[in-house]
Amino acid sequence: MTRQKKKSFQNVRDPVTRGLARRMFGQHEEAIADYGEAIRLAPDNADAWLYRGLAKGSLGRYEAAIADYDEAIRLAPDNAESWLHRGIARGNLGRHEEAIADYGEALRLAPDNADTWLYRGLAGGSLGRYEAAIADCDEAIRLAPDNAGAWLNRGAAGENLGRYEAAIADYDEVINLEPDNTLARLRRGLIRESLGRYEAAIADFDKVIDLEPDNAEAWLNRGFSRGQLGEHGEAIADFDKVIDLEPDNAEAWFHRGFFNGNLGRHEAAIADCDEAIRLEPDNAGAWLNRGASRKSLGRYKEAMADYDEAVRLAPENAVMWFNRGVTRRELEQYEAAIADFDEVIRLQPEKAGAWLRRGDCKESLGRRGEAMADARRALSLARQQGDTELAETAQGFLADLEGTA
Repeated sequence: MTRQKKKSFQNVRDPVTRGLARRMFGQHEEAIADYGEAIRLAPDNADAWLYRGLAKGSLGRYEAAIADYDEAIRLAPDNAESWLHRGIARGNLGRHEEAIADYGEALRLAPDNADTWLYRGLAGGSLGRYEAAIADCDEAIRLAPDNAGAWLNRGAAGENLGRYEAAIADYDEVINLEPDNTLARLRRGLIRESLGRYEAAIADFDKVIDLEPDNAEAWLNRGFSRGQLGEHGEAIADFDKVIDLEPDNAEAWFHRGFFNGNLGRHEAAIADCDEAIRLEPDNAGAWLNRGASRKSLGRYKEAMADYDEAVRLAPENAVMWFNRGVTRRELEQYEAAIADFDEVIRLQPEKAGAWLRRGDCKESLGRRGEAMADARRALSLARQQGDTELAETAQGFLADLEGTA
């Protein structure tokens, strides 16, 4: 295969025209030199300053580009394009307030420029001003209904406001305009996953993986959705792929450990949790899951140490206290277990299982009156919540207590 010869524009005498031609072919360094020559010959040529700024921006030299846009604006303050591109450069540097001011001036000069509305919406979204971002994207869509970026960013703003159905509708439109837009498919899949629409989410992740086989986020979330549907083996295979792509992805190790535990593969689950904890020592869920697998293997001392750490890291998470309480009950540490269930009830007063287990511990300590009160509360909650199995267990426990009273 012969290497394509670099196109030469030396025969183009006007440096601005030559620079424009070179930019079209991606020859940004050469274009910058051409615009520099034009500026040397005519320092008041606002277009030369603008175009040199554009070339510098294409190379990621945003500060230098801004300096050129400053001069272009000084020379031709009514050129909306200079304001727009200075805003873009400022936005790329995270200077969103300044960018918004530039976009405002560009819109004053050219109110029908859909790109300017879109960029201002992007800047607003970056600052968490999602309502303003949506309003700007609305205008961009009105002016350019086939602009997939406007639909995409309106969807993102809606998603951040919890308007999930509206966001899905926007992502639908992006996909209609650009069927291979993996970001829209991924975002739509994530929303569907969060809404419990796992089959639909998996379909989105499938397509992303088909288009981008190395997209670890798609593999990770497909694995999670599969796991929620009880497809634990398939979920683990997806997490395997994530770990292959990103060995330091703590979330993949954590989820694989969880589903290995669900399949009774406790040694494998412990190994996965070990790695998740190494990567993210503050992941309370990893400590909890490792404790659960160690408990299942009869390694209670290690399990208790894990539960202690989980409680320390997430003291407002009732699940942590509940699991430690259950384990303490099995170890006949009744007073300590009661203290854990007290905390569960403080955090989740409607958790019937905590009332029932606390009552069981109290009964083991001979505190039958208190045990009966807890059992009655557990029975009432279980009936209200439609938990027939737990209600039957509470009813039986209460009957035993009443029979021995």
